[in-house]
Amino acid sequence: MSILRTLRKKFILSTIASKRSIPAPYLEKYLELTVLKDILDKLSVNCLLDVGANIGQFAQDLRLFGYTGRIVSFEPLASAFGDLSRTMKADKNWQGFNFALGDFTGIQNINVASDSKLSSLLPNNDSDDSNVQEEIQVKRLDDIWESLHINPSDSNVFLKMDTQGFDHRVFKGAADNIDSVCGLMSEVSVLPLYENMIDYKESLSLYESAGFSLCNLGIVSTDDSARVVELNCIMRR
Repeated sequence: MSILRTLRKKFILSTIASKRSIPAPYLEKYLELTVLKDILDKLSVNCLLDVGANIGQFAQDLRLFGYTGRIVSFEPLASAFGDLSRTMKADKNWQGFNFALGDFTGIQNINVASDSKLSSLLPNNDSDDSNVQEEIQVKRLDDIWESLHINPSDSNVFLKMDTQGFDHRVFKGAADNIDSVCGLMSEVSVLPLYENMIDYKESLSLYESAGFSLCNLGIVSTDDSARVVELNCIMRR
């Protein structure tokens, strides 16, 4: 067990012992990262595709809990990619691309949210959010797969997707190479934040039909009525 996981476990156990409450988001995050680390280890993952990287938060979590393999990040927003580039500069095993992934190749406007990590190629159902748009490039993972130099004989690839309602289209854009992916993590919707989102049942069915089995389903967010809004699923082949 890593030092980080040991410290987290000690914190949680001491909190329980003292009869203090642990905020649910912290518990969810602890459980999710614990499962993710276990899956990456079991599958001997050495190449992780970080789709929807924003400024690199997820990749930094990976490094903190001990993942040392290759990371390839994709982030379409110019400002976020600038921050991402500065963050990954000192990490020789981390590279990034300034475009989005989807099920088509072309130019499209992305809806830039006030919180940049919530930006989406789909319109936001929250009319109070920013109406700012940015022109970005979209590519299919299949179209760039060879350029990533992923050797199937020595690469165990994990696909992480966090694209605010676009994950299933990223997945469809990787159809020709999805058999080379041994595991995935995807944000799935219960209450849609964006227009034309598919719900979590459709998402799970899509992934299962490609040969993936569910390992963990964790809560990402809830609304004011305590209803689940989004979930993170972790799956393995």
